[in-house]
Amino acid sequence: MPIFQRALLALFAFLCPFGVMADSFPTRPIRIIVPFAAGGSGDIVARILGQRMTELLRQNVIVENRVGAGGVTGTDGVAKAAPDGYTIGLSTTGPLAINVSLMERMPYDPAADFAPVMLLARVPELLVAGPKAKVTTLAELITVARQRPGQISFGSSGAGSLPHLAGELLKRAAGIDLVHVPYRGVGPAANDVVAGQIELMFADLPVLLPQVQGGSIRALALASNVRSPTLPDVPTMAELGFPGVEADNWYAIIAPRGTPPDIVSKLYSVLLEAVQEPAIASKLDELGLRIVGGPPEDLAALIRADIPRWAEIVRASGASPGR
Repeated sequence: MPIFQRALLALFAFLCPFGVMADSFPTRPIRIIVPFAAGGSGDIVARILGQRMTELLRQNVIVENRVGAGGVTGTDGVAKAAPDGYTIGLSTTGPLAINVSLMERMPYDPAADFAPVMLLARVPELLVAGPKAKVTTLAELITVARQRPGQISFGSSGAGSLPHLAGELLKRAAGIDLVHVPYRGVGPAANDVVAGQIELMFADLPVLLPQVQGGSIRALALASNVRSPTLPDVPTMAELGFPGVEADNWYAIIAPRGTPPDIVSKLYSVLLEAVQEPAIASKLDELGLRIVGGPPEDLAALIRADIPRWAEIVRASGASPGR
């Protein structure tokens, strides 16, 4: 190619690189990294969105589960990917806000190493009681817990997890002494609540919904200030006098730092179109998610605000991995 043609092409790329890239993007499949196991709520959400994105973008959108370290492994995979829009991730409160205070070393900076794309949805932590608890309301639980300090146990998906910290918030707000029992995942904890091995647990609403609807456990309260249409009769902690017990898990779509703004904008637009479609919105509602669809700046602000908030709760709880 003659020198002057190469020069013209270089000048063209310099003057309008992002707009041209966004207009042609994508030209090959996009990968969504989910840092949690297949079949979980995060995985289900990613696959619902991925299918619709495939249709809207006319390119395959592939979900890849990359599990480990409480979501850190997969989220780090997003941070280390090429910033070209072809690798994005679905992550949550733990990997993006809590684990930075829980872990001695983080492989990424949640506030600096990502290009936020969308604050997708929020889902509240749900407090449930099993048959061993013999309580039907939060007020009854608090009364019994004050009569039996240190004798009532609550399970979680692990030390420092959002369900654990939700329990710590309740302990502090209600002035009660509950014993934390960490499990390797929410499934074993839920099984033990149903079996009567432990009395209580917090978890994302969608995780516990089948047992609540089946009657094997009782929903006491949502750690939120807004009721869920999925369980409209379950009161919030705020309604019951504990507005500080607020533990919403949020779902975020992120890209590597340095992803061109026009590509981020295109991804956001496509995602927003998807979550606003009635069929998609209905599926997410059934999972107990409250769709937000917040723009990149809202997600960036939330990450910056939640890191110090959860850091204080982690310190107060004494949480560390394996404890």
